[in-house]
Amino acid sequence: MYKKILGLVNKTLLHPIEHVSKGEKIVADIKSKKNTNSITNKKSSNQKEDSKHVIEAAREVIDSMQSKISIIETELKTVKLLLEKERDEHQKTKKKLRISSDYCHEMLLNT
Repeated sequence: MYKKILGLVNKTLLHPIEHVSKGEKIVADIKSKKNTNSITNKKSSNQKEDSKHVIEAAREVIDSMQSKISIIETELKTVKLLLEKERDEHQKTKKKLRISSDYCHEMLLNT
């Protein structure tokens, strides 16, 4: 059960990371195209402004996704702590039941 929950949480965490990677790739592609085009000096001033707006928008998307990742990482840490606490409580209960069961079994053998 713990592995299933951790798997779901990890899938949730990985999804935004993929988007951030895609966003970073888009920004890198735009920058490399901008550098290539500036070398050839074929861009008009409107195209340069458009590229600046696209880059700024991509940066905002990346910032937003990184913020979401941060929130999800915090949630993941909380879930992991809760799972560890639950696991510890389960182990304590299991130990108590085993002791109780052993005691009952011993009492039956002695009668």
